[in-house]
Amino acid sequence: DLAVGAPGDNDGGTYHGAVWILFLNTDGTVKGYQKISDTQGGFTGVLEYADFFGWSVTSVGDLDGDGVPDLAVGAPEDDDGGSSRGAVWILFLNTDGTVKSHQKLSDTAGLPPSPTPSRTATPSSTTTATATTTATRTATPTPSATSSATPSPSPS
Repeated sequence: DLAVGAPGDNDGGTYHGAVWILFLNTDGTVKGYQKISDTQGGFTGVLEYADFFGWSVTSVGDLDGDGVPDLAVGAPEDDDGGSSRGAVWILFLNTDGTVKSHQKLSDTAGLPPSPTPSRTATPSSTTTATATTTATRTATPTPSATSSATPSPSPS
């Protein structure tokens, strides 16, 4: 079976996007399909103008252990937390290709809070960085020092 993104799909609104689940015959032809969008396939997530849901699609294996592969679907223009920050939707699927449940991962949903980076350098790292920079600068002659050297007179 195959999951195909259709990020320009307009179900539910302009460029909300969609994913098609294609059920394949052994010869690669399509024997059936299920659309997942704002209005079809049991998906209850909220998509908005130009989210482009379906821009990227990948299998994430069977995350919930029910024997059915699940999907990660990208929506690169999702606006959670700010304009066009993007989101990933984890879709837990039923055997018929409809969505059993979902989890959105974005700046405001499904992720742990970001750790605050430490802005204070440790004394040992500051000393090491300074010593390395000084040694590099001292070992490399500058063009002005080379060009200002006066040539010694040649013996006659």
